[in-house]
Amino acid sequence: MNTEFNQLIRRQAATGVKRMTTAIKALERLQGSPLTTVYGTVSNPPTTPEIEALLDTPANIGQSFIALLVDSVNSRNWLLYTDGLNWYTITQVGSDIYVKRAGDTMTGKLTISAGGLEVEGATIFNNTGADVDFRIEGDTATNLFVVDAGLDAVRIGTTVAGALADFRNSVAVFNESGADVDLRVEGDNDANLLFADAGNDRIGIGTNVPATKLDVTGVVSTDGITNVGPISHTGTTVLSPAALTLVNGDNNNIALPANATYIRYDGPTGAYTITGIAGGAGGRLLILSTGVAQTLTIANQSANSTDINRIITSTNADIVPGLRAQTTFIYDGTDSRWRILSARGSVGAF
Repeated sequence: MNTEFNQLIRRQAATGVKRMTTAIKALERLQGSPLTTVYGTVSNPPTTPEIEALLDTPANIGQSFIALLVDSVNSRNWLLYTDGLNWYTITQVGSDIYVKRAGDTMTGKLTISAGGLEVEGATIFNNTGADVDFRIEGDTATNLFVVDAGLDAVRIGTTVAGALADFRNSVAVFNESGADVDLRVEGDNDANLLFADAGNDRIGIGTNVPATKLDVTGVVSTDGITNVGPISHTGTTVLSPAALTLVNGDNNNIALPANATYIRYDGPTGAYTITGIAGGAGGRLLILSTGVAQTLTIANQSANSTDINRIITSTNADIVPGLRAQTTFIYDGTDSRWRILSARGSVGAF
């Protein structure tokens, strides 16, 4: 009887019963006799204590029967079934059908064969915090979306951690299993804003066929580059100038703008000298440019600056490029000195 009743409830709920009498007549035929009637005042829907109070009489204890629960005070009728241990109620209020089981827990499998399931309002799965997983199947993928309650992890495409995607509290891992599965992020107008080529272990920005470890198609802006190997590029490299102010006379231990490569300076209104530059690191390239119409002198190994900030000129002596000087330096990490690659101005080139 328990199985038959469950099946009837599911059929009625799935087809949207419009009248309670339909379910009552069906159950009378199933039971083979008129329904027992139980009277009482209950909530909407009834609570566990209310139902148990109505059933806990000498005539009802341990009995299996189907009854009509009549709440004449609130003008509500509930269909009630008990197998002597558990009870179920079913009723319709407006367009809503309520199915309730003792203890508010439905065991077994509930299948909705047509119409789909629509839930309004907040829905909580596993509110007790038990180690109970949640899984969604796709058309062909058995584990399209998996919530692993025990590990507090969300996975896509697998129940094994990290096979395609593994999202956890501390880190998000894509393709942890090392499969040949690419990752692509689209922008508003760029279909390959970010592309991870798993098969070739390359990253593309603006391209889905990266030819190197990092392949960028488009303009790149950076405030500094530190490299330990060769850098190659095709196309045009654009360096945005940073600003610097120098003074007349000696400019010692010049503090550069952070991570700047190309610096355009101003300030001097008379002759000026560069004796040393701070912030040197092995291989750092520096370009100093100015439109100042004053005479520049670059001091060779000047004691006015700290030793690691000093400059070694191409002549091993002070040089005077002159007005509107353009000077290129590179830092020698072995000698801990700046070296001049080129210097030119109104006086000459060095």
